[in-house]
Amino acid sequence: MAGLKHLNRMGLKEQHLIKSSKVVRAVGGFVMTCLGWIPIEFHIGNRISKQALYICDKVDRIYFSRSGCVEVGIIPREFPYPMEELNVVGTSVSKSEEKQVTHPHNSAEHICEPPPPRPKDIPFPATVENVGTVS
Repeated sequence: MAGLKHLNRMGLKEQHLIKSSKVVRAVGGFVMTCLGWIPIEFHIGNRISKQALYICDKVDRIYFSRSGCVEVGIIPREFPYPMEELNVVGTSVSKSEEKQVTHPHNSAEHICEPPPPRPKDIPFPATVENVGTVS
């Protein structure tokens, strides 16, 4: 989804839009009726997503669909659910291998360790003096 200013930046006018009666419902019950759409290719890095770009009034940013975000690698296919852990070559990691998971963004010599277990007791006295201040 995008606004009229984006259409203008592409050198297009409202009459170039393919007519549509699409209605987008946003947070808080806000409703937007789209003026129309154009087929477009988004290129991000070496990935491409072919999408229908709906043009709506009062939209000042471009918003990607979930499927568009997945296609170009912005979010994982599993989003919003937790991803399966991957090792450096992208294969699943079993629970027995979990202690030596290589983070996909690090080189093979940097091994990520899981965090330590949660302590049974807090490691300091529970006093007012030990409560952090919020700034």
